[in-house]
Order: sequence, then structure tokens, then C-alpha cells
Amino acid sequence: MTTAYLARVRLSPATTPGRLIETLRRRGDTANPEALAHHLIWTLFPGRAKNDRPFLYRDDGNGTYIVISRDAAPRNDDGLFVIDGPREFLPQFNKDDILRFRLRANPVIRTEEEETRVTEKGRVVPKRRKRDVVMHHLRPLPKAERARERQHIIQVAGREWVEHTGKGAGFTLAYPETLQIDNYRQQRICRQKQRSLGPKKIWQQFSTLDFEGLLAVTEPERFAQRLVDGFGSAKGFGCGLMLVRKA
Repeated sequence: MTTAYLARVRLSPATTPGRLIETLRRRGDTANPEALAHHLIWTLFPGRAKNDRPFLYRDDGNGTYIVISRDAAPRNDDGLFVIDGPREFLPQFNKDDILRFRLRANPVIRTEEEETRVTEKGRVVPKRRKRDVVMHHLRPLPKAERARERQHIIQVAGREWVEHTGKGAGFTLAYPETLQIDNYRQQRICRQKQRSLGPKKIWQQFSTLDFEGLLAVTEPERFAQRLVDGFGSAKGFGCGLMLVRKA
């Protein structure tokens, strides 16, 4: 299993808004409120390339974050945080262990669109895209029915996603009737892409769902590794970190 570390980090009382903004600017990030946590957690891993994100995190509220990182422990070089830990994260499970879990995820489904695209080698292939599982189920419905069916679809689509994810991640739902699915939200993050003509704003949209329930471990090693790798998409924006404890 990949070497990993677990830490709880919280903003230091000495960290002022001005100091936050100055640190983010020095890193080349804009102080975009929607992406602030994403940029702040990156400060704990100096020197890592932006395409080599080593962490998952969960916003625990009030400026506190739970962070799991692979290969490198978080470092507080900028002095923005107080770090509890880090400690090596070496979860040990047995087959059929029952665990209580909490997960904030961006649950998506990969679909093939009717349109096609042409590759660099000239092959024509179907376009594939990731789509929010809730919207994937809502889109075929007449617009007049979507509001009425929304809550039902959230429950159905959310459960299907967890069950499908578990098959590849070494777990299955235990007592499925206890699964709670809440807080469906759609979020937009503004990012800047550097171009020769100057920076361009790009809006990244994703949705989140909160899951809480009981799971049974079916493949201990695979499940332990997936806790480090994360679940779903948008992992750089506070999604995908599953918290577990013995039930």
C-alpha cells in the first residue's frame, strides 16, 4: 500500500485575511472564495506540481480540514495552519468488518454522447464525458416533472453510485436501509488558465452529495488503498475522502 499520512489542520488564530491573500498570490493562485480551501491545502505541499496532487481533504467546518496525503506529510512552511499530527495512515481491515462511514463525494457517471470526435491519428470515436449522476437521471424527464422527482432521484441515483463504487473498491453496503444521502449541491469554481494572450477564466462545475451509513469490507487491501486514492471526482476540491470507524 502507498505510504500515506493523516492530519487534522486548522487555520492558526494568527492568520489574518491579508496574510492569506498574500500567500495565495505568492503561489500564483487567485484568492477566489469558491476555491479558497483548495488553494490553502496546496500550501501544505510546497514544490509539488499542479498535476501531481498528493492529497485528499474534507472541510470539517470553522477553518478545520482533515487531510490524507500520499508519499509526503503536510508541511506548514507558510505558517497558516496549526497541524495535529501528521501520523502515518496504515488502516488494517479484515474481511467482513462492519464500518460506519461518512463521505462527501462528486458522484459521476461516464457517458458516450451521440457526437463523435476525431483523434490525432484520424480515428473517429464517441465523445465520452462525466455527468453528475443525479442530472443523468433527471435529464430524460419532462421539465415539469423534474422538481417533483428530484428528491427521489437523489436517493435512487446516490445509492446506485455507492453500490457500483463499492464493487471496485472492496466494500458493499451493510444494512442498506440505514444509508443516508443528503445535501445535494451544485458548485462552480473559477480557475485561471495561462495563455500567451493572457489569463483566461474557466468555470468548473461539479455537484456534491453527503453519504453516511454502514459498509462491509469485502477486499481489505483494496479498500485500504482506495481510502488513500479517494472516491468519485473533484478530489482536489474537498470530495472523495471517506472517514470510517468500527461500527
